[in-house]
Amino acid sequence: MKGFCGVFSFESQISTKLLRQLKECNSEFSESSSYTSDRVFLQSLEKGSNPCMSQLGQLSCFGWIRLDNYDTLIQTLSLPDKIQDSEVVLHAYLKWGTDFLKYILGDFSFCIYDHVVHSLFLAKDQLGIRPLFYTVFDRCVIFATQVDLIKRILPEKPDLNLNYLVKELKNYQQDIQDTFFESIHRLKPAHYLEVDHAGDLLETCYWELEPVIIPKLKNAEAYYELVRS
Repeated sequence: MKGFCGVFSFESQISTKLLRQLKECNSEFSESSSYTSDRVFLQSLEKGSNPCMSQLGQLSCFGWIRLDNYDTLIQTLSLPDKIQDSEVVLHAYLKWGTDFLKYILGDFSFCIYDHVVHSLFLAKDQLGIRPLFYTVFDRCVIFATQVDLIKRILPEKPDLNLNYLVKELKNYQQDIQDTFFESIHRLKPAHYLEVDHAGDLLETCYWELEPVIIPKLKNAEAYYELVRS
C-alpha cells in the first residue's frame, strides 16, 4: 500500500482522543516508517524499505512521489545520483521555498514538517493524480492519501455531505474540493496548503493551465509543422 497519513496539532501536543485512535492505526503499520513527537504524527503506508520518507536538517518529508524531471533536478541542485525522490523534494524546498513546486514535474502528494518553526506544508501535483485529503478536528489537522484513513483516525464519525451525495446520484459536476463528508476536504490539484502552529490554514494555487492561441493556417501539414517546431 502506498501513501501516507498524519496529524499536526496547533497546541503543544496532540489531543488525548486522537492519540488513542492513532495508537490503534499505528499498530497496523508497525513495519512502516513513522515520525512522532508531542505535536505531530507522520506515518508511511508502505512497509519495508521505504522510498517515501526523508529527513533533511529540521525538515521531514513523507509522500507519494514520482518525479518525471528527476535527472534535471539532480543536476540543477548538484545532488548525488540515486537519492530518494522525497529527498530531492526537500532540497528543492530549501533552495526555492514554496516556489519549488514550479520546478518539479510528476505525480505527487506529500507533506513537509518543519521541526523548528512547527509548520506543516501539504502539496499536490498539477493534475491531481496523487490523492490528498484533510480535515480539522480538536485543534489538529488530520491528513491522508485515503479518506478512509482520516475516518479511522477521527474519534467520531464525520457527517455525510448530503449535497455532494445528491449531486453524485444525479451525475452532476462536483466542486473539486468536496467529498462525501462535510468536514473532509480534498486538496485541489496544483495547490499547496500551509498550516502554522497558530492554526492558520492558507491554500494557494501554484499553477494554472493557460490557453494557447493557435494561428489560422492553410492546411493540416502547416499545423503539424507548428507542433513539431
